[in-house]
Amino acid sequence: MRPWLWCVPVVDARRAEFLNRLHVHADDVLVIDNTATPGIPTSRFPRRVGTGLNHGCARSWNLGAKAAIADRRPGVIFPSPSVVLGEPGGLDVVDVIEDQADEWGAFFAGLGWHMHAWRVDAFDRVGFFDERIYPVYFEDDDWLRRVRLAGGGDRRGAGAVPEISIDATMGASGQSIEHLQRDLDLGHLGAYYREKWGGLPDSETYETPYNLDVGLGWWPGHSYAGTPGMAPTPPPVGP
Repeated sequence: MRPWLWCVPVVDARRAEFLNRLHVHADDVLVIDNTATPGIPTSRFPRRVGTGLNHGCARSWNLGAKAAIADRRPGVIFPSPSVVLGEPGGLDVVDVIEDQADEWGAFFAGLGWHMHAWRVDAFDRVGFFDERIYPVYFEDDDWLRRVRLAGGGDRRGAGAVPEISIDATMGASGQSIEHLQRDLDLGHLGAYYREKWGGLPDSETYETPYNLDVGLGWWPGHSYAGTPGMAPTPPPVGP
């Protein structure tokens, strides 16, 4: 069986530092280039998606998940820009996943959404990440809500921690990136999440999206995802 696929979204050229530390095989890495000018300064990982547009977090993750499914891989690993790999260069992450991944995947205690990994079967059960949440925030809460309702439990306290540290200044919330600051509207995104789940994260009241007769796999695309300067429009009520 082919190894798990690494899906590495890149929002600015500083992300090349992570790629330069990553020691896994080039065929096992998909770079999602969300920079305004594609061309992250590393040639080690030629497999990439880059259009000069910001796909947003949810769509970037979905591109990785769909690539893993198409490759017939067991799962996909999502590192955030804040991850600083240790000397093993990600090989320790692979070891932990092989040892500890359950039927859903692996989640690393203390790292949270900075590093997470999911089996491809998880996407069959709950669908893909909600691309209407753009460019970032709440897409992870929405996914975890569906995983929990589908019987996957609360993943946030599970798993061992490989030789990894976190540089908070490299996370999406700490980056001074013009297009991210321009597009991000936490008030709107929070309102959308409440509309969809009947409350903010950890205070949800709906068992299905919009409290309607739709499956947990329901997830919408977003017409503006990947378009710089275009903040999300208010979504319609219901699917």
